[in-house]
Amino acid sequence: MRNEPRCSAPERKRARVRCRYAEFLYNVIEARKTQRVLPLQSSTLSANHALLAAGFGADAVYVDASHASLDVFIDAEHWWPLVRCGGVMWGDDYHVISVAQAVEAFAAKHRLKFLDAMPGERVAPHEANAWVFVKACQGQPPGATPTEPVRTESSHSQSA
Repeated sequence: MRNEPRCSAPERKRARVRCRYAEFLYNVIEARKTQRVLPLQSSTLSANHALLAAGFGADAVYVDASHASLDVFIDAEHWWPLVRCGGVMWGDDYHVISVAQAVEAFAAKHRLKFLDAMPGERVAPHEANAWVFVKACQGQPPGATPTEPVRTESSHSQSA
């Protein structure tokens, strides 16, 4: 018998965040992804700064918080540096005008194109609601943290 966390309707109303977080943790453990998923129960900015300070990179970042244009743009600005080469940053609610404005401003600032679905997925135009950025890093292998210096044989021998 599985010990799946269940929150009653009254519990959900009183402690919605606590129940969702417990369900999330259960799903991470059940999927055997504890070595790949780092749950942080924190504000977006605090979690971002902690991960940056610790030198973490991410293969995937999902941005879904406030729908205010400035908030979406700032979240994208903060999380994009953590996305590894070949990784993705994505979100939903592109149909919300303020979200679309922020995504388009971020794309313009960084000279990026965005997709309306994950690479390889097809979405009917009337169902398109997502925005996806894929990080390409010149001269870096997939999975590299973009802030890591590119080491070449000549630069290695000069520093030795």
